[in-house]
Amino acid sequence: TVEGLESFLFRKLHFHLMGCADAHNCTDSIQRRDLDLSRRIHALSWIRTQHLSVEWGGIDQDNDWSEAVEHIRALTPARTPFEKQNCLKMAFEAISETLEALFVRMSEGKREAAARLPTADDVLPAVIIVLVRAKQSRICAHLEYVRRYRRPELLPSELSYFIVTVESANAWIGSLQNLEERTPEEFDADHQKSADSERWFQDPAT
Repeated sequence: TVEGLESFLFRKLHFHLMGCADAHNCTDSIQRRDLDLSRRIHALSWIRTQHLSVEWGGIDQDNDWSEAVEHIRALTPARTPFEKQNCLKMAFEAISETLEALFVRMSEGKREAAARLPTADDVLPAVIIVLVRAKQSRICAHLEYVRRYRRPELLPSELSYFIVTVESANAWIGSLQNLEERTPEEFDADHQKSADSERWFQDPAT
């Protein structure tokens, strides 16, 4: 079948299609981005949801994100575009389920409080947490692999949204400055100032 032939070819060519194996010696822009992102993620290993100015910050437990983390890590042994797509799909589903469970946890014990559904403002911080914990050193390359080699008509719209969200999370991590020198307390204070400034810009009358 066509799918079987495609799987065979991608398994044989995966190493070459993903680029050189040692990102430290590669000048390709995607690999350089992965290397920079990996360094930043390592410096952010202490980050928790309470540092990201979300209403559910601090309610989650470490194991709440373990399933999504494992799906992101599974991108490494995955060889075909479909396999990598499936890893991303399952990671998105796990993140959505975790957020829904957190909202149920938040509503427990509150009168007339109903658990809500996750929004984009919830998904992005959750993806940041998952990426930091997964420590996936080639996330940019994996996303590019799916974009380049998976036929667009076989890429569901929700997965395209998730890929864009992961890229937004990568961009947020990449925008942080002086991570090695900053303490969690300094990061938290700076992030709060940024959030307050954004709220003022949106509504300067408050």
